[in-house]
Amino acid sequence: KCGGVIGYIRNGNIDNCQAHGISVTSSGSYFSEEEERHGYCGGIVGGSKKGIIQNCSCYGAENDGTGTSSTITGMGAAGGISGYVGLENSEPGTSAIIECYVSNTIITSSGENAGGIVGKCYANSSIKGFTSAQQDYPCVKGTGEYGGQGPVTITGVSRVGGIVGHLVGNIIGTKYSDTGYIPLAKYVCF
Repeated sequence: KCGGVIGYIRNGNIDNCQAHGISVTSSGSYFSEEEERHGYCGGIVGGSKKGIIQNCSCYGAENDGTGTSSTITGMGAAGGISGYVGLENSEPGTSAIIECYVSNTIITSSGENAGGIVGKCYANSSIKGFTSAQQDYPCVKGTGEYGGQGPVTITGVSRVGGIVGHLVGNIIGTKYSDTGYIPLAKYVCF
């Protein structure tokens, strides 16, 4: 497991971390669905068994689109924030990626499960969107009006997605209002 900040979280949290201009490569072996955790790779953390990753971002060398892209390359699942989050036997609510974004990054898995935010989101885990007025969804930013600084390219053999490569858990887009958090039905890559 390889990450831009931390390789593996077994029971802990990451908050307010940025990885920019990074190149993270996991050359571990990719065997089968049962052992795919070998070779997980992410921009912030390689894999998170039980923990919360919040307010983190992964982007290229410059925040204006002129710099080199960050690169994340894994033999197994690869994601802009984490290779995977949770495990099938995790307690509900103990693993999540909250209010994180990715921009100007190249994400590649030579196996399965490549995603803009996370390669694989296991059952009982979730990805929760932004709660600010400007960003109210899990965010993979390209260039354009939403402040992205460069394109996000995601490549894998199968189970490749803009937000998640393989979703067994939940994606919860949220927007804050005076009455609390409102679930949204939009999950956007731009």
